[in-house]
Order: sequence, then structure tokens, then C-alpha cells
Amino acid sequence: MDTFYKTLGNGCVKWYDDASKAFGLDAKAFAPYISEMGDNKYLMMQYSKDEFQTIKDKFFTIVDGLRDSQRLIESTQNYFGSKSLKYMHKRVSSPLWKFQLKYSTKMTKRCGSDVANVEKFQADLIESTEVIA
Repeated sequence: MDTFYKTLGNGCVKWYDDASKAFGLDAKAFAPYISEMGDNKYLMMQYSKDEFQTIKDKFFTIVDGLRDSQRLIESTQNYFGSKSLKYMHKRVSSPLWKFQLKYSTKMTKRCGSDVANVEKFQADLIESTEVIA
């Protein structure tokens, strides 16, 4: 059980930490573009209204994706830290292995299911930035 706690549990937590940092860097890099678009929106609307609407829609997709991805990651990390890992750590030396199995399987299910959602946010972000470019 110690091996599970130190390897698989920490692997999930590390993956979500890295994803959170990556989305945070994306948000920081994207902030100046929002400001520039706000400063020049009237000019863009006058000369290329259709393209401006497309870009504006993609900007909202990007902003919502960055925000929602961080919420999902935070929820998953909270689940790991306050529930699964906490209970597993508490029971790691217990001879009642059924508790260890119960919490370990819940954690791996949550780790796997939320990865797909985070990767969807990443794919939407990539697709939206390509349209804007």
C-alpha cells in the first residue's frame, strides 16, 4: 500500500499540478491579446465584422476553457487531498485492507475520468488559437 500511495497517488497529483501550471501560463500569455482586442474592437468591427465575430467567439471559448479547466483541476486536487489520499494515508498501516482498496480505486477512477476532461479543454484551446492566428 505504501508503494501505491507514493507512486500512483503522487503521479496523479503531479499530472494535475503540471496541467494547472500549463493552463496558468497560457492564461498569463493570453491576457495581453484580450486587452489589445478591447482597444481595437471598433476598428475591427468596421472593416471585418464577420472575422471579428469569429475571433470574438473563439476568445470566449479560450477564456471559458482556461477558467473551467482550472476549476476542474482544483476540484480533482481537492478530492485527492481532502478525501482519497487522506483516507489512504490514514489506513496505510491498517490490516483492514478493504479500506485501502476502497479509496485507492476511487482515486484512480477520478484521476482517469478527469484527465479526459482536461485534455478536452486543451484541445479546444489549441483549436481556438489556431482559428485566431
